[in-house]
Amino acid sequence: MARSFPLLSAALFAAAMVFLPSGARADDDAKIQAVTERLGRICKNKVAETYTDSVMADITVAMGATLRQSIDSGEITLADIKKTGLSFDWKVKRKGPDPHGYCNVEYDGSIDDFSVN
Repeated sequence: MARSFPLLSAALFAAAMVFLPSGARADDDAKIQAVTERLGRICKNKVAETYTDSVMADITVAMGATLRQSIDSGEITLADIKKTGLSFDWKVKRKGPDPHGYCNVEYDGSIDDFSVN
């Protein structure tokens, strides 16, 4: 005779509902991830064009923690990204001081601000 664990089953189902995105949310998450990667590559290519003596492996590009958290929490949606684009911090590893800065990339791939700090 099989044992039934209704409370455990209910708890697992509730946990899954909280931690697993809905179908629509999962689809948006995948699209946001794809857009983030695409815009990040555009920023990295701009850095590579600026520092032609560097190799791609020496260039790091990342979103700030606050922006990443806002996307992960759903505060910033795909529609928001389409309107405002994304901002990335970048850094080139070199001998001596490492150049760094940020670039703002629009959804269409254009860079509207490229800054060297």
